Amino acid sequence: MAWPVRGWRLGSLVGLAMVVIGLGVFAGLRLASFPEEPDVTYGLADGQPLLLDIYRPRGLKSTRPGVILIHGGGWVEGNKSSQRELANSLTEAGYVAIAVGYRLARDDRSRYPAQADDVRQAVRWVRSNAAYVGIDPDRLGVFGHSAGGHLAALLGTTDLPPPAGTSLRSPSSRATCVVDCCGPTDFTDETSPPVGPSIADVIPRFFGKTRREAPEAYRDASPVSHVDALSAPTLIIHGTSDQIVPIDQSRKLRDALQQARVEVKLVELEGEGHLFQAPGSKNKMLLETLEFFRRHLKP
Repeated sequence: MAWPVRGWRLGSLVGLAMVVIGLGVFAGLRLASFPEEPDVTYGLADGQPLLLDIYRPRGLKSTRPGVILIHGGGWVEGNKSSQRELANSLTEAGYVAIAVGYRLARDDRSRYPAQADDVRQAVRWVRSNAAYVGIDPDRLGVFGHSAGGHLAALLGTTDLPPPAGTSLRSPSSRATCVVDCCGPTDFTDETSPPVGPSIADVIPRFFGKTRREAPEAYRDASPVSHVDALSAPTLIIHGTSDQIVPIDQSRKLRDALQQARVEVKLVELEGEGHLFQAPGSKNKMLLETLEFFRRHLKP
């Protein structure tokens, strides 16, 4: 959870010739360089700019569906640049990809809910500037891994008003659809911790307080606490041997969405850990993600 997926190495997917999409096919992926607009300011926090990177397909002549990419790093590290290879693959598939940076929880001013506020603001900014970005604001998915998966799940289960002093107010911050890879989903249950013991200290760093000191914040940060019939269709991908974020966290979100009668699919990667190290696991993740976005965003 704390560590972003580095080096997707999509160029190594030489054996992946085609992605089956319905009755058609999507040509085999290859790592390519696409026009990138880095470090676009989407807001301010504590006087510092909040930045995102825009990746557009070559020769973009009409609006396309967009995908927000949220990096991992345990909310305390990581960088939006780690999403470049995935963004390039999405642009080749016909999407505009937007990799979002957000405040890292390193002091009392940047504890939760700063990260959730930032990614919600990013969604509102992208929708408010849809023509500039090149996207259809009604077709805006989100992908996140680990801590990014947690934030992605919040974008699918909530649509909260912006914090006071934020200028962007009208567009919805709820994603059209969500791909959550290995994200924590429930911070409230002491019997089922959201992270493994090796990184348990990241939780109090994220909140700045213990669960007993701030129970409402722990509940508010839990996507399972917000699931209702309006939640976005969700694809969840998780390794069964994940020692960083236990797979029970994804099963909880799946069960809550099913109970609310929201479309959800949990892909369990047998024997896989947190970073999807096996080439077959990376292939599976990518195939499932592209097919899910194809159905819901229609590139």
